[in-house]
Order: sequence, then structure tokens, then C-alpha cells
Amino acid sequence: MALIKFLKKKYSIVPDPGEYIHMNDTHKWGERGLIQCAIIFLIISFFSHRILFLYFFVITLCIGLGFRTFMEYKYEREQCVYIITFIETISVCIMIIGASILYYV
Repeated sequence: MALIKFLKKKYSIVPDPGEYIHMNDTHKWGERGLIQCAIIFLIISFFSHRILFLYFFVITLCIGLGFRTFMEYKYEREQCVYIITFIETISVCIMIIGASILYYV
């Protein structure tokens, strides 16, 4: 994305190329809980063929990405990596919600 390249150059953002590191235990367990909830909603929607649980899955994923952005903003504000995460969160949420609306409407 051109916007991400521009922001990386403007704010001199260099994300770690290695494994993602959680800010603290609250962040780690919060993300794990949200991922588990999303997987449960996906499994329920697969076996019950109900669209409602698929929407719960999408909402849980968006909340999880927003939680990651908030934790990066709160604990590593000076590194400005949260800006990239925020843009990626918004774009992923728009794509997921848009795809689910187009597919099921």
C-alpha cells in the first residue's frame, strides 16, 4: 500500500522483522481469548449454517485487531508502529465486512 510506505518513510517506522511480541500479559491473554472466540464462532457458523455466527466471527476479528492497535498505542507510542497497525486494521475490517455483505445480501 502506498499510504503505508509513505507513513513508514515520514515517521521512520521500522517494524521488527521477527516474531510479534506482546506488550504485556493482558495483551497476550486478551488476544488469545479473542482468537479463541472467533474460532468458536467460525466453527458454530460452519456446522449450523447460520449467518449470525459468521457476523459474530467478523466482529470478533475486528475487535481483536482494534485491541492490538490500542495496546501498541498505549505502550509503544514513541515507535509509531500503531499507525501502521491502525491502517491495516481499518483496511482489513472494511474488506471483511464488505465481502460478507456482498456475499450474503
